[in-house]
Amino acid sequence: MSSVLRRIVSLWRPHKWLGLALAVTLVLRTLFTVILALTIKVIIDRVIEGTGGSAGGIVALLVVGYAVSAGAAVASGYLAARAAARILADVRTAAFEHLQRLSVGYHTTVQTGDILSRFSSDIAQLQRGVVKSPTKALRSVLALALYLPVMLSPEWRSTVAALLAMPPAAVPARRLTPDPTPVLDTEKQLVAGVLDEVHENLAAQPVIRAYGLHRRALERFQTRIDLLRSGSTAANFRVELQAASSEFAVSFAQLAIVGAGAFRALKGSLAPGALAAFVALLTEFTWETNVIGSDVLPEIAVAGSGIRRIDELLAAGPVVAETAESTTPPEIRDSIRFEGVAFAYEAHGELQLAGVDLELPAGSTIAIVGPSGSGKSTLLYLLLRFYDPASGRVTIDSVSLQQMDLPAYRQRLGAVFQDTFLFSISLAENIRLARPDATDQEVADAAAQAGLSEVVARLPEG
Repeated sequence: MSSVLRRIVSLWRPHKWLGLALAVTLVLRTLFTVILALTIKVIIDRVIEGTGGSAGGIVALLVVGYAVSAGAAVASGYLAARAAARILADVRTAAFEHLQRLSVGYHTTVQTGDILSRFSSDIAQLQRGVVKSPTKALRSVLALALYLPVMLSPEWRSTVAALLAMPPAAVPARRLTPDPTPVLDTEKQLVAGVLDEVHENLAAQPVIRAYGLHRRALERFQTRIDLLRSGSTAANFRVELQAASSEFAVSFAQLAIVGAGAFRALKGSLAPGALAAFVALLTEFTWETNVIGSDVLPEIAVAGSGIRRIDELLAAGPVVAETAESTTPPEIRDSIRFEGVAFAYEAHGELQLAGVDLELPAGSTIAIVGPSGSGKSTLLYLLLRFYDPASGRVTIDSVSLQQMDLPAYRQRLGAVFQDTFLFSISLAENIRLARPDATDQEVADAAAQAGLSEVVARLPEG
């Protein structure tokens, strides 16, 4: 829990002024509850003592307090929404930027559904665990800090008892219930499995329809859903169990304290107005304590699982790393060479290439042929530096690819892959991807050379 709290603080740090303004609005909201409790004491005492007096000042105070509290509530809602949007945008941007730096090797070994679940459900949970829960916790802590001095005035003995009993009451109760962390992490993995199944199914629709695999696809998906249902039940039950244990422990402490105060009031050692004001504040004190124990902490526990998965993604290192002293790629004047290259897609796995020596002279056209799985695509991936060799090296004019500035090197390459891909943008923008500054005529010429003239003519606005 402490590591999760530190991570939440780090996410708020760039927006500390927004957090400070939010804290101010929460203080203003809480002050009205204190004013209301003190007003109850004054009214009851005046009625019992028969002193009477004008109610105008009391009503005016309540009206002003209510107006300030309502305005602060609106302001805090806006500030919390703004903070949530900014923090989630920061996390999404950081995660997406990191994905662009990861090697192709990472993307081929990690399930697409797993990455999508981190961007969807995991990041979505941050809004509750990183923004809403800390906001609730801050409001509750501020309320408790404001209630205590006021509670000490009418009845200090019961106030001390509440302070000593209620906040700690939730801790032992939570420790008696199972830790939800393991099952929450399992639930995240099961969600990723469902998303991956959906992604694979959508990509395989032609095959599924051609071979009538609908029933088999449904059975596979149902198996995933059954596992997720069981995992979610276990995770949610443990979270609810911890919340309920905190709530009942605090409520029991409240019952004992109120009972003791009522006994003293009946004996005449505690004024009725003081008891009424104390009970009003104690009710709020109990509510805020329950918010922390049965609401905030479980939500942070749930969000902690998402935070860990996001941090795992941000900590994933590129298989292909740039060196601190990268050099500008040379023009190819001599040749490209593979010198004693060995490579395996998995660490300690079977070698896809072993002891490869190959020279590609500058200006030449080379065709590499061989059966499926013989390593043709692997040679291309090494040349594009999607991967680094396990041993040996790939050089251009005797300069190793690992010594070159990677973005600058890839700007000099052109590749046509076996599987084509079009981005969800216009055809012209797809053609301009490698050269954003290409003119409209150059784009049209490229489309014509690719045999796309008739296709372009049928597209909206050409």
